[in-house]
Amino acid sequence: PYMSPEVMRGSPPDAVSHVWCLGVLLFEMIAGDPPFQQDQIGADGVIEALPPDLLELRPEIPEELAILIYRMLDTDRDLRIQSLKTVQSELRAILDCLKESTETAAESGGQSTGGAMTTAPTTSLSFTTTPFVGRQEEMGRITTMLAEPRNRLLTLVGPGGIGKSRLAFETAQAHTGQFADGIHFIPLSPVRSPAFIVLAIGNAVGLTFAGKQDAESQLFNYLRTKNVLLILDDLDELLEGVPLIFELLRKTKKPKVLITSRERLGLRTEHVFEVTGLEIPEKDYSGDPLAVDSVRLFYEHSIRAKSDFSPEAERAGMLEICRLLDGIPLGIELSARWTRLLSCREIAREIERDIDFLSTDQVDVPVRHRGMRAAFDRSWRLLSESEQSVLMKLAVFQGGFSRNAAEAVADASLRALSGFCDKSLIHRDAFGRFQIHELLRQYLQNKLAGHDIEFAMASRDHVEYYARFLHERKELLVTYTSIGALQNIEAELANIQKGWNWAVDNAEATLVSIYIGPLHLLYDAHGWYQEAEQTFSRAAGVFQEALGPNPAKGEESVQVLGRILSRLANVLSVLGEYPQARRRFQESLEIITFGTDDAEKAFALSGFGGVAGREGRYDEAERLLTEAIELSRKCDEKRTLGWALDALGTVAMYRGRYADAKELHEQAIIVLSEVGEQKGLAIEHNNLGNVAYCMGQMEEARSCYRKAVSANRRIGRKSGLRTALGNLGNIGLMLAEFGQARGLYEESLAIARDLGDDHGTAHALYQLGVAVAGLGNQTEALELEKESLRIHRRTGERRGQAFSLASLGRIHMRIGAHEEALKVLDESVSIFHDLKALWGMAHALGFRGWALVASGEHERAIPDFTEALRIAADIQSQTLAVSVILGIAEVKRVHGDGVAAAHLAAYVASHSNNAVEVQRQAETFLRSLEHHMKKEDLETIRSEARILRFEHLAQRLLEEFMGDTS
Repeated sequence: PYMSPEVMRGSPPDAVSHVWCLGVLLFEMIAGDPPFQQDQIGADGVIEALPPDLLELRPEIPEELAILIYRMLDTDRDLRIQSLKTVQSELRAILDCLKESTETAAESGGQSTGGAMTTAPTTSLSFTTTPFVGRQEEMGRITTMLAEPRNRLLTLVGPGGIGKSRLAFETAQAHTGQFADGIHFIPLSPVRSPAFIVLAIGNAVGLTFAGKQDAESQLFNYLRTKNVLLILDDLDELLEGVPLIFELLRKTKKPKVLITSRERLGLRTEHVFEVTGLEIPEKDYSGDPLAVDSVRLFYEHSIRAKSDFSPEAERAGMLEICRLLDGIPLGIELSARWTRLLSCREIAREIERDIDFLSTDQVDVPVRHRGMRAAFDRSWRLLSESEQSVLMKLAVFQGGFSRNAAEAVADASLRALSGFCDKSLIHRDAFGRFQIHELLRQYLQNKLAGHDIEFAMASRDHVEYYARFLHERKELLVTYTSIGALQNIEAELANIQKGWNWAVDNAEATLVSIYIGPLHLLYDAHGWYQEAEQTFSRAAGVFQEALGPNPAKGEESVQVLGRILSRLANVLSVLGEYPQARRRFQESLEIITFGTDDAEKAFALSGFGGVAGREGRYDEAERLLTEAIELSRKCDEKRTLGWALDALGTVAMYRGRYADAKELHEQAIIVLSEVGEQKGLAIEHNNLGNVAYCMGQMEEARSCYRKAVSANRRIGRKSGLRTALGNLGNIGLMLAEFGQARGLYEESLAIARDLGDDHGTAHALYQLGVAVAGLGNQTEALELEKESLRIHRRTGERRGQAFSLASLGRIHMRIGAHEEALKVLDESVSIFHDLKALWGMAHALGFRGWALVASGEHERAIPDFTEALRIAADIQSQTLAVSVILGIAEVKRVHGDGVAAAHLAAYVASHSNNAVEVQRQAETFLRSLEHHMKKEDLETIRSEARILRFEHLAQRLLEEFMGDTS
């Protein structure tokens, strides 16, 4: 825990790593524990946590000490303090300040110099009459900082228009009693030279300069013992006057100085308070909009512009404006003035389109605040030409950027980035990324657009950087062990998407080719399938239009189009859009050149085969998947090989060949393990659970599903988690744990809806309907199954339709709607027959047999029960068979053969441990026979049933109803 991250990664210890070690020791000496616990530190030195807040743990320590320690613990070694000598000097300075404040307190008899007033203070405070909203927390923190005797210089730092001046004024206005000799607000924007700062301060405090002594000395002597607060507003254009501030504090004892500036002063005694935008509403905010500070400010200014402004009617637009402006008060005030002419949605669109929209010509507004461009122009003028060039190029980034990216794309050195942070033009967040406010980025983009060569070079460098960034992390996108491992990639998503769009729009086939594979993996890892569908669909359209109706096979752009189409098809298949997925896979395979891009052809064949399997085209699926397996082995594309084996195993399971299915899934696990495919391993656990379920091995299935749930939660894969939760719920159904099953299905349904996954939503609704029916609420269950069926019909998922229809039939049967039950069960049986889905056929035939029994048509039920039993015997599924055998027992009882019925029911009661509901039905059936049979005869029948083997019983019943089946 005392080793620096770079030393843990194998770098030799040096002066910078020693600073880290001492920082950990200092933190532990103060807090009692090290800043990072062992489980927060990865073996590779990656620390996925921030240290605790020292000032919360020990509020009595100097804030400078806490800040010093955090600078020593910066995980970026280049931003960390570089030597122990620097640490030593800063610690000494902190000690000196502590001694000075102790001496001051002693001189005043142990009382703070900011205590009770002896005379009414003089003030020079005046400000605008516009409303002041929020900022209570900031005002409290500034007040606390000013109350500290040792804190004599406080700088409010922030970009133009953020509200620094108003915050300083309102804080002072609320706390005039703390300064016996007054509070003076001194605007420096009219002051043209640092030489005149002394005169501006003297004029504010009422000092008349006279005699031969220089003005500085007269001011310092006048203020030496005065308990006064000087607010110097807008010092950033007069930073050459900072030495004057230093001397004022050094040569006086009591005055305090509060400064507003876009840039830090850089003095050792300076305390900095960063002013940010007002609170903004979250994207899905549903509470009272006027309870959010930024929205409240917008409303206050809107009703001044338009007396009948309605916050209810304009709610959505108001929230959007405040989010767009990130709570900048100046931007909010300027935009609110437009409500007299435009709706809030129209204002939001104008803000996105043109920064100059946010301007005013009102004479009572200071020139620097008459528009966001004016505010930014002021900061721009303070930059050197080289700084302007670098800052312009930073505008190509979207949603923040890393230090490495800034250096590669904009030639931005660490010193330049640090300077921009000091000037409040960018800021570094808790994760070490740099951010530019969106309005400033828009301003800089306009500047960059006027420099054609720099703009073209920066755009190209940006696209190529993120292409390399993704390509270098392609393996991580396959082998990630938790969604947190992808945080660094996810943080760059906006830049990645911008780079991708530029490459697509410019038909840069080589760049698109680099992006597409890892981009698809990134979307898949997070389950962002709707976004992926839109992204790849747009790209396909651009390339198809560029290539025309008859593209020449073999060209790079054509091959790239084939890759785009296959990824689009893959995403569509995950979303359950099978007809569209089939069409896109066909288009892809038609243009991918065999022999030059075998890996891509194998990928498309594997995905196409999976879709064919889902549609019940099993022969076609097996042909496509076999070809994909052969081609994958030929070009050593193991990941595609693993997925093709998995899909072929699923087809084998659909066809009732469980031994083959198990073997194929186990082969897939071996192959996917070799490439570290975490998602694949999670899927294989689930699919092995499916095989075990179909074979009646419920405990084995439950174990596999739990592994799948755990694996999917660990890697953050929502689509896989949805499936595994649903399957785990199926075990609950078999064990008659309907409440538990319902909870699992509801969680599965919520995930599917969140993902926009139609197939998953429909399947989860079907499962939930079964659980709800088991709990006795047939009306609710009926609606759930109807909704499931509607979605399955829309997506063309026939297997899902058949299962929903079967469940609908069972519910109709329970409520006595026998005609409707038989109608939907006939359709279910027909679909399963067309799909050659043996398990599904037996499932639906068994339900139809029971529906016929319930409607009194026992003779018609026999063929359904017999055929269902034959299929169950063929695929060795005793789980399917027990309900069918109990149905045959019911037919025999009606025919007066109570003994034979008892034998069959006793078999079901003693051999259906994995189907608890059926077992309970069998026990109820046997109790109904107790009045017609002797007790000892029933016990004999039960004993005989316990040793009866399924194969023998099935053979006997099939011979009875179908003749010799040998």
